[in-house]
Amino acid sequence: MEKRNERNLNHIKERVLMDFQKSGKRHLLITGSKGIGKSTLLRQIIKSESSYGGIITRLICDSNGHSKHVLLLDALDSRRVTKVGVINSIGTAMDPIIQGFEGLGREILCSYRRSNKDLIIIDEIGYMESKAIKYREEIHLCFDEKRVIAVLRKSSTPFLEEIRRIEDSFLVDLDDYYQ
Repeated sequence: MEKRNERNLNHIKERVLMDFQKSGKRHLLITGSKGIGKSTLLRQIIKSESSYGGIITRLICDSNGHSKHVLLLDALDSRRVTKVGVINSIGTAMDPIIQGFEGLGREILCSYRRSNKDLIIIDEIGYMESKAIKYREEIHLCFDEKRVIAVLRKSSTPFLEEIRRIEDSFLVDLDDYYQ
């Protein structure tokens, strides 16, 4: 079963990269349903990249599998980590921690934007960034100055719609590829 999933992922990766290349666009945006493999596809794609940096978010769960919080990590240095979300008191939604985005999150993106790295990865952009104005501005600067591959939550917020409308971006919905 695992071999079949790996072959299927490689096939999807090849199709996505071929469609992206044919588009002639500079940026790749990956979206799709929760759990479909957006982050897994991003990890597969960057295996062939030699000059990248960026951020990765990770959901942390308790021993019962219930969400606790979200961490934002430097893609190349996991010691650079900050909390950017915490489950609300009734356990129904993740509340953003704006200081995490505006502080270390912004600093990480800015350092890679100013570096000699060719590509910035962002895994993922969702609803929690909505009120992190300086962080959002840094994301836009990354798109202006570097190639970007970003994973987007499949939901609609004004910021996510802004990202989807960035010129020179190719949007891939993995739901379409797995049909």
